[in-house]
Amino acid sequence: FTYRNPDSRPRITNITRDDQPPVLTDIEGRQVKILRLNYQGNSQVKVFGEDFRENAIIKVGTLFTIQPDQIIYTLPDQLAFTMPDVPESEIGKLHRVVVINEDGGSAASDQPVSGLDTDKIYLQFTKGETEPEIDAIDPVKGPASGGTRIKIAGKDFRKVMEGYGDKAVKVFLGGKEATAVEVADYKTIWATTPANDPGTLTVRVENPDGQISIPMGNYTYISSPQVTGVVNPTDPAEDTPIENISIEGGQEIKIKGSGFMPGARVIFAPTLEKVADDSGGGNIIYRVTTAENKGYTTQVLDPYLLKEGSEGSDVRYIDERTLTVKTPAGKLDSMGLIIVNPDQGASEDYGDISYKLPELPAPEGKVYAEIIRDKHNRTDRAIKVSWNRVAGASEYEIYVVRGSREEFIGSTPLTSYMFSDLEPRTRYRFIVKAVGNFGSSPPSQESNWVQTGSRVGPPDEDGKLGEQTEIKRVGTTAYVNIGSRDRSRSTLTVDLTKGELVGSSQVVVAIPASVAAGSSADVVIQARDFKLRFNPRVFNTSLVNRNRSRDDAGIRFTIAPVTGTPPSTAANALSLPYQLQADFYRGQEKSSMEVLAGAMILELNYDTAKAKLRRLNEALIYRYDAAYGRYIPAQVVAASIPTATVNQMGIYTVMGIRR
Repeated sequence: FTYRNPDSRPRITNITRDDQPPVLTDIEGRQVKILRLNYQGNSQVKVFGEDFRENAIIKVGTLFTIQPDQIIYTLPDQLAFTMPDVPESEIGKLHRVVVINEDGGSAASDQPVSGLDTDKIYLQFTKGETEPEIDAIDPVKGPASGGTRIKIAGKDFRKVMEGYGDKAVKVFLGGKEATAVEVADYKTIWATTPANDPGTLTVRVENPDGQISIPMGNYTYISSPQVTGVVNPTDPAEDTPIENISIEGGQEIKIKGSGFMPGARVIFAPTLEKVADDSGGGNIIYRVTTAENKGYTTQVLDPYLLKEGSEGSDVRYIDERTLTVKTPAGKLDSMGLIIVNPDQGASEDYGDISYKLPELPAPEGKVYAEIIRDKHNRTDRAIKVSWNRVAGASEYEIYVVRGSREEFIGSTPLTSYMFSDLEPRTRYRFIVKAVGNFGSSPPSQESNWVQTGSRVGPPDEDGKLGEQTEIKRVGTTAYVNIGSRDRSRSTLTVDLTKGELVGSSQVVVAIPASVAAGSSADVVIQARDFKLRFNPRVFNTSLVNRNRSRDDAGIRFTIAPVTGTPPSTAANALSLPYQLQADFYRGQEKSSMEVLAGAMILELNYDTAKAKLRRLNEALIYRYDAAYGRYIPAQVVAASIPTATVNQMGIYTVMGIRR
């Protein structure tokens, strides 16, 4: 005999059968907990408690011992196993359960810590009066999320039975009970599957008398992975999104989501075709769809044929929410990826990633800005911006940050740039992008802030707004100066797609206060991606109207694409976001105009292919609401081309919705 001094102190607190708890029952004048099980076995038993250890064994009375290879361990508080068949001679007897750890520490279900009879638990095996059988199940597979309406065909199914109180027929898949069970007749049952782990499980029907169906059926749960984002694998915070990948491939990315399995595949730019069934073989995958079945909503699997797509390499399973993969080569502007688990369960197409030309790295280190001062004329002439060289770059793009807005100001093959389009008493900082054979790099770090004084640029020889309308292009900016004496009734059209203005990406319109107070002619700005129509009177607020007689009072209105990272990413954005900004000037004073006195009409073109890929069947213009940090719909004018009225400045973009 071996004496032991165990370290563990296990105890049993509860035992369940197919997630059903024991029932407090009067046995020979004592109230104890009885867990009843059919003697023919196959019940899923869970033992709950404390301090269970690896390789613990379970004894069921003196009948048998459940060995470690038959136990599912969820340490330290749960052990699970499938009950074997029990001799018919044991029906009606009470059996205790004992857990014995490897170090000899043990716990018995009839020896609770409290010592109370009401906390003692016994197993009691029963035999029913019926003989239920399962012949067929339809469908034989469904999503692991459950919710599938299944039909069970067989014999001797009983909804209720006399002498068994309010007990009703039950259906179990593995150890979990189905819901919404309906007995159509003695040979047909309908039930809704519970959620379960992917894999093939036993289906059992249990009549009210406790008799379990023999034979039983099988049902296969198919995984339904979901992709929620793609991020930079080098970012431990996992909040640096990746939207573009190189057409050359070989880039490692991290995929976030749920329901991933070891052995999952990642397919880029997939092309799928829905098929009637999965009997044709080939590269079949499954997706979850919702249907109606006899008044119930049911989740069913739709089979698809994976016709095209490029499979990623070096897939590494981290956990059920995280994968890393090395991208394959792809075609320019092809989009999307899906996850395909080993059981052929597939995710919906994640469309927020596309193949682009490879990028250079951003300039490393600090970008430095300094003001060049003209001490003689007491004015700030320019700002010099300097940065570090990037290998392989042919030139550099420079962007200025004015407040919260970024705009392109020019390019150079050098590693410094002189910026002279200054405004008084304004803070500036800059970012730089390297340009290579395939486009621009990500932005550099932002430079230090610099602030101009009260006088900027060359000495002012005039200082007044022009009398005649003038349109010119400087770099990528089209400047429109509406003359103070221009009383034309004809629409002024500024077309960025023709003539000298081709290549302009933004427009700056200078409007004297006198014109805003009394103009009758509209202004139309036509660009490749947008069209904007307005009358200068939309700027005739009370402040502008009070200053209509001043020669040095007016409005500077700008429409420009948002550069850098937008303030909030819209998941269903379909167009380039545009910033509309208006400022009122009076002499050296400046104030922003948020709300207009009238409405503009804005049209935005959008990516129809992207909308089709994401199954977005309606596109509308939205405005970013900075107060709430979200996009809200603008007032719709037309739906064929997204068109809206605009009476507030801000960021506008097209977003898709499903109807």
